[in-house]
Amino acid sequence: MLYNNSKNLTFVIYDEQKPTKCFEIKKGQIRLAIFLLPLIFLTLLVALLFTISYIRNVTYALKYQEPVILKKYQNERTNTLNKQTELERTNRELEAINVSLMSKLKAIRPSEVTLPLIRPIAGAKDMTKGGLLDIENVDVKFLPDSNRVNLLFSMLNSGGQKISGHIFVVLRTASLFTLYPVEAMNFKNTLSSGTAAYDLGEHFSMARLRPVTATFSLPLQRNAQYYFDIIIFSKSGDLIYKKMLGPHSIKG
Repeated sequence: MLYNNSKNLTFVIYDEQKPTKCFEIKKGQIRLAIFLLPLIFLTLLVALLFTISYIRNVTYALKYQEPVILKKYQNERTNTLNKQTELERTNRELEAINVSLMSKLKAIRPSEVTLPLIRPIAGAKDMTKGGLLDIENVDVKFLPDSNRVNLLFSMLNSGGQKISGHIFVVLRTASLFTLYPVEAMNFKNTLSSGTAAYDLGEHFSMARLRPVTATFSLPLQRNAQYYFDIIIFSKSGDLIYKKMLGPHSIKG
């Protein structure tokens, strides 16, 4: 049963087996519910439509970007494969070079030349018995006032064919030694290894005769005996001349 007044609506629930129940609802609440329910429904509908539109836009964007992204990853994969192929090729080349170098090292003969101050190349030959060179006009000049010694000699090429190479002269006594040219002793590699490379000697190229003046600066001793070792290498590093001169001493 429904009773109506100016402010409230009363609902009566009647049941023969149960007590009668009454409910009162203010008319303002009913009007508010009638206003809010459509507003809530409309809000939910707008949110639903916005969500659907957003999902559709995202799906479309993903579908549009998919070929671009796929192409990008395909290009990256191709570049990676190309780099891998290049690295494998470089590795094979390095392995081949390593094998070649190892075979060359195994094929190199040990040097036949052994010298205390000069370092020959691996596989250098001792060709001093071949008679390619000889020396003449040997002269030793001691200059005590300036503490200098000059060794003068002439290289003679008896073969007639042009010869090129490097000249060393070692001056030694019982208590000291020094090397000509002096630049070979001052070279950085010589200082670190204790020996001079064969190509640091005085360069020469001759067809017949070649004069040499080897100058040494050192404190001179009148009671000392001076020995000179003339050592000559070919351009390729083979020992072609070796001779000891001396002993010499200061006269007067």
